[in-house]
This record gives sequence, C-alpha cells and structure tokens, in this order.
Amino acid sequence: MISYTLYTHSEYSDCWAPTFGRLDKHCSFKFDKYFILSDSIEEPIDSKFSHISYDDTIPYTNRLLSCLNQIDTELCLFTHEDMMLYGDVHKQYFEECVSVVGDSDVDFVKLIKGGIPPDTDTDIKYNNSDILNYINHSFHYIFAIQPTIWKTQSLISLLENNQNMSIWDFEVQGQSYCRTKEYIGLYANHKEDKKRGEFHWDSVTYPYISTAIYKGKWVTDQYPDELNNLFLEYSINPAIRGRS
Repeated sequence: MISYTLYTHSEYSDCWAPTFGRLDKHCSFKFDKYFILSDSIEEPIDSKFSHISYDDTIPYTNRLLSCLNQIDTELCLFTHEDMMLYGDVHKQYFEECVSVVGDSDVDFVKLIKGGIPPDTDTDIKYNNSDILNYINHSFHYIFAIQPTIWKTQSLISLLENNQNMSIWDFEVQGQSYCRTKEYIGLYANHKEDKKRGEFHWDSVTYPYISTAIYKGKWVTDQYPDELNNLFLEYSINPAIRGRS
C-alpha cells in the first residue's frame, strides 16, 4: 500500500486548493490513502484526505516523525504543499517508481534530478530503466526534501536518528545517516527532462514546481508561467505574499 503524504502548515493554507486541485487534475494514479500533516485545519479540505496533526512548537523532524508513526502504509509519497503539479504525471513511469521501491531493496526514489556538481554530471542507469538512476553514496545530497517515494520505515528511521532539527539542518545533517546505513536511493530523470535553474531539472515523470514559495514569497523568477497560470486558475493574488 502507498499513501500520498502531504506536509504543510496552516500558514500555507493558500496552497491547499491548488495542491489538491492539481493532484486531481494531473495524477491518474490512485493512492491507497491520502494524509495531510498540519498543525491545524482551519478550512474545508479535499474529503479524501485524513488529517494528522502535529505540535508546531517542536522541531520539524519531530513533527514529521510523530505523524509518520501514525501512517500504516508500507510506502509513502512524501511532499510539501508548495510542490504542486503543473503537468500530467506519466502513469507508466510513476508506477515503475512505486514498483521499484515496493518490490526491491531500494529505500526511495526521488522524483526529480537535482543537486550540485559533480553529483549531477553523469547519470548511472538503474537496470536499463528509461528513467531511473542511482544515487551514489559519494553524492553531497543523497536525499532531499522534494517529492519522493519512500519506504515509510526507511524515512522513519532517518528521522529517528535526526531529531530536534529544522528542515534546513535535516537536509544537511541527515545525509550521513543515509551513507552509514547504506540507503539505496534512485532519482527519476528522462532524456526529455530539461534543466531549470542551477541545481535541478524538470520531471516528465512527475511534473511539479520544485519550490513555489521561498522565504514566504512566490518563486516567480524560476516558474513564471507555471505560477501565473496557477494564480489565475485559483484566483490567488500574488501581491499578498509577494514575489521573489
């Protein structure tokens, strides 16, 4: 079983409508369960989502750990609210990612190529797959806070050993645990995926905005068309948050 597991906070509730709407519009894959992890729910949400609450006075890794311990699916697609889809999920490629994590010793598949050189200089194919590539333990960043299909227990173990951390510290300090425990990670990257910005590519497999909000503002410099379309579709006034 696999769950769609969305981490958010009530301060980002303006992202919920486009996140839910784009998931319904662009993803034909049906998850077994849907969870929204938030401090509180102050407005109606998509009815298929079950709310798991956390204490927002504790650090990010502890919040997430407390929620994941209540999830009973073997796999989870873990994502944040500002990583909305802007195109159709490629069902065949996505199902391949789910199958690999579920049926092998692979711990996770990150749904985008990203990182810093030399990590991103060469793609090492996984079992002649058209989309999947190995993440080497020598990479600076083995995992990232980006949409990723995880073995739920692998993510829990990572969090258990990196408690009391902010999201930023977790993404830096958590890499050593993945190396020590020899996590097997893959990332999805198709030959048609184009580079966007300095450190990541778009994803044919799961086309999403890698970060729609940074330091509280909309990231319209990297995603001008995608975000402007989203603003129009969901009647969002970008001036409220501001633009980066």
